[in-house]
This record gives sequence, structure tokens and C-alpha cells, in this order.
Amino acid sequence: MIHFSFLMSCIIFLSSSLVPAQQKDTLNYSIVGSASSNKSPSFGKTIRHIEVQRLLLEVSAFPRSATFVDSALAGTGITRNDLEELRLIRCRDNACRLNFTLFRAGDLEKLHRVCGEFSKSLAHEILLRRGEIDSVLALDSASGVERGAVAYIALGCVSLDWDGLSVTADGHYRLTESERPDGSYVPYAEEKSPFSRRAIFWGSNNNSYGNIQLTSFGDHFSLPRLAFPDVLWSDDTANVPIELRKLLGRLTEQSKKEEKIYHTIGSIMFALREKTSRAAELARAASIPEPEIGIWLDALSAMHYVSLQGGKWQAVIPVFTKNDRTMLEKLRGIGREVMTGWLKANYGELRNELSELSPMKNNVPFEEGFTMIWHFIFGMTNQRLVEAGLFADPYAPTRTEKGFIPAVFDWDALQ
Repeated sequence: MIHFSFLMSCIIFLSSSLVPAQQKDTLNYSIVGSASSNKSPSFGKTIRHIEVQRLLLEVSAFPRSATFVDSALAGTGITRNDLEELRLIRCRDNACRLNFTLFRAGDLEKLHRVCGEFSKSLAHEILLRRGEIDSVLALDSASGVERGAVAYIALGCVSLDWDGLSVTADGHYRLTESERPDGSYVPYAEEKSPFSRRAIFWGSNNNSYGNIQLTSFGDHFSLPRLAFPDVLWSDDTANVPIELRKLLGRLTEQSKKEEKIYHTIGSIMFALREKTSRAAELARAASIPEPEIGIWLDALSAMHYVSLQGGKWQAVIPVFTKNDRTMLEKLRGIGREVMTGWLKANYGELRNELSELSPMKNNVPFEEGFTMIWHFIFGMTNQRLVEAGLFADPYAPTRTEKGFIPAVFDWDALQ
């Protein structure tokens, strides 16, 4: 989790190439917070073992003896003490129980149903403020960008996701990071199941360099995303346009590659936030050598960040600079008011409805599980706000890349 003037969601599912090909994960797993794989025991290195995943599912169903646990871990290099240190299990009186948030397939089905119902009232409260929201969005002077896309990022991502983590933590509704041997975080896992995350818009992928932040926000169904920073996190370029591959290839040998990418993308997008420009004008405005600007624009165009209209380039994704600070402050204020009132009115009932989930039955505090429960709620609320037309639809037929919308931020817009 990244700490700035607010909390930012960084729920990243970690399972993938860590497990040998001949084995199949039984769990998806993630953390909220930060952890180091160089420390021991390590959550990431521990839970990647299929034997550990199977064991955690076993103890989530009912307590198992210490002997059972030791036998299940034999040959893995992982010990019962490792799992206890990481607080994944707790063993008392020869009974080992689940000690973190792990949702079984049946839990996910119930979460989908219950949170889907509760999301209706949160979406309703937001839509009651629609006139006010539309008036605030009218402050956005950027041309070429859907107003619904600006609303989707400003309210769906910045407010419900990022600010929502602050609101739920400040109100003591959820447990934030806690110290563990390998870092400060809250772990999460869930059993693999047919449950689909399509159009549950809760996934914020972010990275910053200096004052420039690149973000993509969408569901966890449409991965991998053809967006920044996502394409910089993987060596798999199969879905990357040739224009971007060529650009990244040119930068491979350059020192300070990351600084170059972030600075250049930020400079171009911030310049286009102010006005449409011809390539030569944009090169001067963004302080980029004119021979380079065409290469960058080709790559950004292939990723649908910019488009060429009548000989001039324009941004087609939300870009937020200090000129948008007032708009963002007003929208975030509406979001905080709505979330604060909604949580006071609904948290107790929601807690009762979900009291039989596997972690809660194992006496894992509801507040520890609420980080992911909140993601279900606001992700499904975002889905309803798309359906209501307040937000742009990441799955609209006109979108080439489905399931997410990218954005670029100057941190001055968020202070």
C-alpha cells in the first residue's frame, strides 16, 4: 500500500508463474501493504507451495492437529512455525485453525450475493447526488475525453477505492497493515472457483515517478491490461502493439529508463490536457526533441491514450493536473460524505449477514476481512454506476481495450 495524502489500493493477485507448471494453484492470493521476498519466512514464497495452499483450505474448514499440519508440509521446506509466524494459522491445544482472511468457494458465492445487494444502496446514495456531481464534472475543461470516463476515475477509483480505504480505516471498520516477519500488510486468499470478476471494477494498478502517476483502473477479469504501468511490469509483450515494443526496445539500453518513460508520458499527456497540438508544437511544449515525439505518439496512439484529429493530437483518456484540483476535491468530498453515512447505516447489518464466512467462523476479526469485503462492495457499486450511465463503460463496444480505463495524474491534483 502506498502512503501519500490518502491510502491507495494495491491488491495484486500474486499467484501465477511462481508455481511449477505441473501443479495447479488452488488459491488466488494477494496482500494489501508491502512485503519483501528477501525476508524469512515470506508470505509470497510460503503460499506459492501447492501443499501450503491445500493445507490452508483444510484448516479453513475445521481445525487440524499439529501432526496433520506437519505431515502436510513434509518436504516443502516450510514449517508449522513459519505459518504461525506469518499468522496464517494459529495452533492451540493441538488444534490448528485458519488465522487470516481466506474465502472458500462458498464464501465467494455468498459475498457476491450479499455485497451485490448492499451495493445497490451505496450506488443509490451516490446517484441521489447526481445533479451535484454533474455540475462539478462540468468544471473539467478537457476536450476529447468522455465526461463519464473522468467520473469513473475521479469517483470510482480516487474516491470509492483510494479514499474509501481511508474512510473505512479511520472509522475502524477495517484493519490496516500489521507487522509480520516479511513486512507490513494484511494477507488475503481465496479458493479458485467459477466466480467471475467481469465488470466488478475494483482493481487499481498504479506506479509513480516524481510527480507523475500512471494508473489503470478496472476489473480483475480483463488482465493483462494494455495500459501503463501494467505493460512495464511484465516481460510478456505478446499483447503489446509493435509501436510500443519498438519504443521500449529503444529505451532498454538507456540509463534511467523508468525516469525517461514516466517523464515523457507525463509531459506529453499534461501538455495535451491543456490543448490539442500538432506534433512539432507538442514537442516544444513537452520539451521533447522533435525527432523523438513521433515515436512516442505512435506508441501512445496504439495504446489509445491519444488520437490525431485534423492534424492535431489530443488526449482521449482522463488526465489530472493542478487545474483539476478543485474538481477532484469537490467530487472526493461528495464521496466521503456518502461513504461515511452509508457505513454508519449499513456496517452492522453487513457484518451480521457475513458472520458465517470461513474466516469469521475461525475467529478471524471481521475488520481484517473487511478490506476485501469493501472491494466487493465498491467494485459492484461501480458496476451499477456504469449501468446507470454516470460512469463510462469499460466494456463499451467502442472500446478496443476492454475492462479498464487508464489515467495520468500530476500529484499536485491530489494534494
